[in-house]
Amino acid sequence: MAECMIMRRGGLDYGDLACQPLRFEAAPGILAAHLQWTPPVGDPQYTGVRICRKEGADPAAPEDGVLLYEGAGNAYTDEGLTEGKTYHYRAFARNRQGLYQTARCVAALTAASSIPLANAAVGQEVQLKESDVWQAYLVVKHGYPTAGNGRTLLLRKDLFTLRIFTSHLVNEYADSTLDTGCTMLLEKLDAAVQALIEPVEVEYTTGDPHRLTRLSRKVFAPSATEVGLDTGINANREGATLALLADHPELLPALWRDKANDWWLRTPDVTTTDKVFSVTAAGAVGQAAVNKALGLRPMLTLPSGGVRIDAQGHILI
Repeated sequence: MAECMIMRRGGLDYGDLACQPLRFEAAPGILAAHLQWTPPVGDPQYTGVRICRKEGADPAAPEDGVLLYEGAGNAYTDEGLTEGKTYHYRAFARNRQGLYQTARCVAALTAASSIPLANAAVGQEVQLKESDVWQAYLVVKHGYPTAGNGRTLLLRKDLFTLRIFTSHLVNEYADSTLDTGCTMLLEKLDAAVQALIEPVEVEYTTGDPHRLTRLSRKVFAPSATEVGLDTGINANREGATLALLADHPELLPALWRDKANDWWLRTPDVTTTDKVFSVTAAGAVGQAAVNKALGLRPMLTLPSGGVRIDAQGHILI
């Protein structure tokens, strides 16, 4: 809950009071509140903001409650909260004379020991159980494959297994050995998690002839386009570039038994029938024959609001 009135009040004796911040919000963290606001643009009186917290009611004045923050920034995290308690926050804009605006600018939040997956930061590690063992996944994108669809894309942090791409010497992903390996991962997840994973329409390239089309899969390998690697003119553009992976190439190397290993993409080299692009152990673009064993690093989606994560990053159903 958040409410913020933007106004300037005062008189000649006090000078003009500053405008209140815009969009004062409290987003849930794990036993924490992530407070964010936007300083008013073009207000010569605005020099910063004071944030106060109170239990039971909104702070009534700049001196009421617990002083959390005073400064010219735009965010503050209030940590160490008590589960189940509701905390009320209020912002007071400060002017050049050190006087505070008291127009209503409030937010409230009830502390919890878990948060919706939708509130996990992009790039954050979460944990999914595979055969009763927790495994790390990266939160790659909220809204995949389309923005606002209510699903979050996860990428396994390390490699699931080593597999050849296919034994048929044709570099088509659909029904390949790599594709069926993704089904193997699905079957190792908890039944409750399996039930929440929906098929996703992903772009892929057929075999000879190479043609861009779509494939419906619950678990799938990334494409060269999605991980932000340049294959030149030797590959189709499959899907959209994922900003997290393109902007953070250090996330591309992946481990197999504690050692970095090359891993498959679903993207074929369209100038051949037996070569497929890969990610090298160093995180660069690579290429291998389809009968070579490389790593499988799968992706899947979960409902952004349908699951929660705890302090350890465990996915809770």
